[in-house]
Amino acid sequence: MTMPWGASGDGVILALLWRETVNGLRSRSRADLAWVFLGGGFLVVYGLADVTAVLHANAALARQSARLWSVWLPALGALLGVGGGPAIARLALGRARAPFLVAAPISLAARRRMAATVAWAAAAPPAAIVAAAVAGACAAVHKPDAVVWVCAATTAFLLGFAVAAGLAIRRGLRDGFGPETIRLNRPGRAHIALPRVLDAGRPAWIAAWAWRLQAGRLAISAPMAIAALLGAPIVVLAVGASVAQHRAVPATLAAVTAGFVAFAASLRFHPLASPVLRSAPITFARTWFRLMGLPLALSAIVYAAPAGAAVLAEPSQWAAPIGGGAWMLATEGAYGVFAAFFATSPALAMVAFAAALALSAYESAEFGQTILFLPLGLAVWLWRRAERRFRHG
Repeated sequence: MTMPWGASGDGVILALLWRETVNGLRSRSRADLAWVFLGGGFLVVYGLADVTAVLHANAALARQSARLWSVWLPALGALLGVGGGPAIARLALGRARAPFLVAAPISLAARRRMAATVAWAAAAPPAAIVAAAVAGACAAVHKPDAVVWVCAATTAFLLGFAVAAGLAIRRGLRDGFGPETIRLNRPGRAHIALPRVLDAGRPAWIAAWAWRLQAGRLAISAPMAIAALLGAPIVVLAVGASVAQHRAVPATLAAVTAGFVAFAASLRFHPLASPVLRSAPITFARTWFRLMGLPLALSAIVYAAPAGAAVLAEPSQWAAPIGGGAWMLATEGAYGVFAAFFATSPALAMVAFAAALALSAYESAEFGQTILFLPLGLAVWLWRRAERRFRHG
């Protein structure tokens, strides 16, 4: 096999990433590739046409807003970099910790450099997309000095990416570079005992498998603690606003948002790609519900406190938290289908789901509520494709 970047040093994992990409495309059927490239291309072109129309309609306002270009544009670029950095770092770490490299006499510094090389290679397409998007926006509103704004947004994206990905790579290789194991359950870490009923159905402890945890034990990690510390004040402020104003809406919105974020952050569907699980005598639907169980329980726990505060703040509007919970459950079910389809890529699942919701919400203003049946149809189609892949590979 000819490797495009050589067979030594950083070129090994770059070649590995290249071959995985090529083999992944070859393993897809022509129908799947047609749906992805033709269907996805149509949606991208359609969305770009809508965005261009909006920019043309507000060209003067967008062109004259100094804060939009000098503050919000770089801030958005940096936010995208910070958000994408950890996801790409996980991709790079997986290649730097490939099983055939575990026993190789490679120093920790060299492994970090290898992971960083893969991360920067994988970051090139998103950086190009950011640059193209800003250039297109400048052209649509006739913004002078387009090159300056393209460079500003791209530089902010790369800086945010460098910080987030660098920290993730250093943390990922700090405690060793063996294959993915139950790293979060080392002695000395705080743990939460999981009730057996949450993860002991058939197949037993599948959620622990998805999270690479010991059965029945959830380790408290630094990202989990940081997320809780950042999210808790927002929920507390919303609950305080509801109590002070005797209105259920702020606490209900906080409950729905926090519940869905907890669900999406804890959902993992990569076991669906396991040949061992696919060969077991179990249906796709049962496996899907089992993997959904623990995230749904976590979501319900997070939702309960602010929803209860909403009822106490305005008892006459008790239907608002119930309706919010129903919408949250429906949204989680739809996202669960997207996550099952993109089983090994949670970030891609979230991007696709957010794009589908945004497009549906935008088009509903023009075509009415009937447009909301399109995401439902898309979810049904994704379910069928994910089920077929689970059965036949």
